Amino acid sequence: MAPRSGRPTLLVLILTTAVLAGCAGGDDDRDTDDEVPAAPAIPADWYEQPLRGGQGHDHTDPAQHQNLSTPNFYTVGWDPMVSGYYDKTAGTHFCGGVSTEGDRKLAVVHSFDSDVALMIVDVTDPAAPTTIGELVLPFSKVYDSAVTPDGQFAVLATNPAEKAPDQPPVTGKTETRAVLTFTDACTGETRPVPFAPQVDNTPYQGGVLLVDLSDPTAPAVVDQRPIPGLGAHSVFTTTIGDKTWVLGSVTNLVKAVSTFHFWSIGTNALGPALVEEGVYRPPQRAENDGALNFHSDGWMQEHPATGKTLAYLADWNGGMAIVDLSDPKMPQEIGHWNNFDPAKDEVFDDDSHGSIHGAYPLETLWDGRHYTIVGQEVGGRPDDTPTGVIYILDTTDPTKPTAVSAWTLPAEPSWDGFLLYSTHYFRVLEKTMFVAMYHGGVWAVDLTNITAPRSVGVFMPDRVPDAAPQTGGPAPEVLDMELLPDGTVVVFDGPSGVYTVRYDPSVQAPAPIDGEWDVTLSGS
Repeated sequence: MAPRSGRPTLLVLILTTAVLAGCAGGDDDRDTDDEVPAAPAIPADWYEQPLRGGQGHDHTDPAQHQNLSTPNFYTVGWDPMVSGYYDKTAGTHFCGGVSTEGDRKLAVVHSFDSDVALMIVDVTDPAAPTTIGELVLPFSKVYDSAVTPDGQFAVLATNPAEKAPDQPPVTGKTETRAVLTFTDACTGETRPVPFAPQVDNTPYQGGVLLVDLSDPTAPAVVDQRPIPGLGAHSVFTTTIGDKTWVLGSVTNLVKAVSTFHFWSIGTNALGPALVEEGVYRPPQRAENDGALNFHSDGWMQEHPATGKTLAYLADWNGGMAIVDLSDPKMPQEIGHWNNFDPAKDEVFDDDSHGSIHGAYPLETLWDGRHYTIVGQEVGGRPDDTPTGVIYILDTTDPTKPTAVSAWTLPAEPSWDGFLLYSTHYFRVLEKTMFVAMYHGGVWAVDLTNITAPRSVGVFMPDRVPDAAPQTGGPAPEVLDMELLPDGTVVVFDGPSGVYTVRYDPSVQAPAPIDGEWDVTLSGS
């Protein structure tokens, strides 16, 4: 998941579509350069509407989740990401990334419960996101995907559990894909762009795969790095200086054998390759670490105050570690924060302590301070909050991360299933934090006052592909969203595809009637 870079001017998209991918109807059909029209009034209970359930409510029925977004969000474009392998939307499109450099912008995302390992979407024109490539790995389980900032490579986290294809491809066409075309600069002739799913039947081991996207219509695995145990749970990639890094986070359920692996992208005799840089093995801290581990994740940046290349590693009940990669062969932990309660050593404790799954350092200093956001993933309703907690840490001095505030949902969701309303990944655009909330969509949180985050809006994907997705589940189901340099938010929804969305911070939803949920800060 590559971080945002600068703000290059978007150029004209060379690839166009004969049929634009389904943009919103009515007021949602706007060019991205148009002024945002005056937003309608936001109801006082806006924050409760997306969280309702109970008798007669079906979490899998898109019709029961229509028109729940607040009007400070508007959809610019949508693509159902119709799979050429299944001839329908594959579904369970959970985690991905966007490229942020150059004229062309690509979004990538995997499908968790199907054989589709990677979908590639051209988002250069946010009004017309268009699927242009697909990689199918019937004998490999993909947990996560990311794309390098320049869009030349994708990386995949794989698990060794896959032994056979998830579902066979359908034989009858059930949905019509947009036909990509391009105009030959020499002849002026318009021709279709070939797009066919690339099927690779190799039974890759658990670990990390490097995928060549130099031709995004024909993605191909060009290198693999097996990792003992359960393989990689998540992957991240970024460019710092002249080096493009890849980070693979490995949870082996037991803390003592969970690791974080670092590579750079280089070449060998066979072509592009993952070059090993180093491995970080979190120590067992007897004072507040759990023996069990689960979902882990990480991010890298050049710290805007110190100039050091640092990794921010979410280590579940081990908290968040800040690691100096000045010498990647010997990564050094320089800072650590954790609020785990060792009296509750469970994998999914469903408590506001531990279960740290995400870490996201801000790109720049805010009023001379640096902040890193860390967040939980929870299986059900925690003991003392409606869902997981997002903590904001002051990391101006990366050796002494300190919690300054926290956010969680301002109302009770209807917990009717595992992970249903959990917090997951989060991103920050200017002073607004966006939080992926599984079935709860994407929440906007105002960070203007960093010590008092405020809930100010919600985006609930509600489009319905012409054919039901290959895999089912709640509708919507959002685990990830990414940011383009122009401020567009790219939202991946499990059952319905990819959305390009704009948020207007000048329109803020009314404060929750009972205020924000009070979260007690803890940790060290």
